[in-house]
Amino acid sequence: MASTLPRLHVHRWPAAPPVTASLLLIHGLGEHAGRYGHFAQRLNAAGIVVLAPDLPGHGRSSGARGDAEGFATMVDAIEPFWREVDERKPRFLLGHSFGGLLAVQLALRRGAEVNGLVLSSPFFGFGTPPKPWQRVLSRWMLKLAPGLGLPTGLDPNALARDPQVAIDYRADALVHDRLSARLLAEAQITHRLLPALSPRLSMPTLIWHGDADRLTSFGASAAFARGLTHAKSAFIAVSGGYHELLNDHGHQRIEDQLLEWLAGLMRAS
Repeated sequence: MASTLPRLHVHRWPAAPPVTASLLLIHGLGEHAGRYGHFAQRLNAAGIVVLAPDLPGHGRSSGARGDAEGFATMVDAIEPFWREVDERKPRFLLGHSFGGLLAVQLALRRGAEVNGLVLSSPFFGFGTPPKPWQRVLSRWMLKLAPGLGLPTGLDPNALARDPQVAIDYRADALVHDRLSARLLAEAQITHRLLPALSPRLSMPTLIWHGDADRLTSFGASAAFARGLTHAKSAFIAVSGGYHELLNDHGHQRIEDQLLEWLAGLMRAS
């Protein structure tokens, strides 16, 4: 019997005419898409419509916190929103952190439909390796209770240099700190497959990552970027940058670079 897809809450930020493009945003683990309203409004000002669902088990979407049957199920739930985006205009896909793993999967599914892929501090590896006891616990939980959400131990102070980001994160009732053993195991399997996946991305791909990120691996993003084959792909290394570059000091510069890159793709289309 086929499983029922979770009901996702979706955030929509329309742009005033003339609309130039659309972007589907996939947020990171434990958070929700509502945290990207300021970023979406910046894109709206450039004529770009933004859609962003809360992932299964996140925000206002249904599902156990921090769990899903697997990455394929999560992408299945997100994919209808991609089809909702206006195909008469350029369509872009952005994934942040854990959402970067899902964005790569969706981009591989949709192929040439994706006019540009953007990966923000993607979870292609751990910024700080798990402690030995955490590895042992996750292996046991994979056998005993694979769908049970376990605390991630995420330190909100590692999100951004701006201390207000950690304060707001802790106060956000829609944020959680859970990840199931089965999703963690699938992420680790995907990490090992990444060198084979990056050459398969046929679309222009932009990656940015801070070299002081303690949550996801800067080195893994740089290695993934080296495997990209499209001539318009690029990697932005942010010196001293933490994990949430779109929420931190200097986010305007990242947004400027993104808009310039997107504009170049649209001029060439």
